[in-house]
Amino acid sequence: MVASTCKFVDPSAAVELLREAFRTSEAQQDISEFTHKLLDWLEDAFQLTATGTNQEDKKNNPMVQLFYGNFVTERKHKGQILSNIEQFGQYPLQVNGFNNLDECLEGAMVERDIESLHSDQTITSGRERWFSKLPPVLTFELSRFEFNAQLGRPEKIHKKLEFPQVVYMDRYLHKNIAMTHGRRGEVKRLKDQLASLQQKLECYKNYGSGPVKYPLADMLQFVLEFATTK
Repeated sequence: MVASTCKFVDPSAAVELLREAFRTSEAQQDISEFTHKLLDWLEDAFQLTATGTNQEDKKNNPMVQLFYGNFVTERKHKGQILSNIEQFGQYPLQVNGFNNLDECLEGAMVERDIESLHSDQTITSGRERWFSKLPPVLTFELSRFEFNAQLGRPEKIHKKLEFPQVVYMDRYLHKNIAMTHGRRGEVKRLKDQLASLQQKLECYKNYGSGPVKYPLADMLQFVLEFATTK
């Protein structure tokens, strides 16, 4: 605009292009769909300018280098660990049942019977996912829908989800798998110990064998006062 006499930019052509691209029968569309389409367009545009059609040219695509990473899926089968490496752009995260982004990540990456670091939920499965390569620009696709059996259709989840200012991804990296397993085992041990102590505390707060129970501290105080009364 600086080098022209135009006072504004007419966005009609760009808006119409987007409207045609997202013309579907589904009523619900969100930012994830738009980001998918936009990244695909940009990747294709850079790919057209590349010299050649081999796999190395695709790796050198700026969009692939910026927005794409790799994760490893591992599972145990007959005593052996089977692994598979996959590429991802926007990593999908389930929102239902979680309160913040860390819990969503924990639920998405760890799918076996262990205690979650940030919630009391246990997730039972035979697979684990670990990031082997994180992109410079990491994006998440939040799945905020669940199927409503009464209505017979998907329904959006409006529950609040908190995002920390800094997300520490080292606990989800494949190179830190041994350390992360050790930390999770320690967290589980401490949670079990805390649950045992809380159970003992409840017994002391509701002490007695009769129908009426009293806190043990109050009972000891009453006994002490009675014993010191002249």
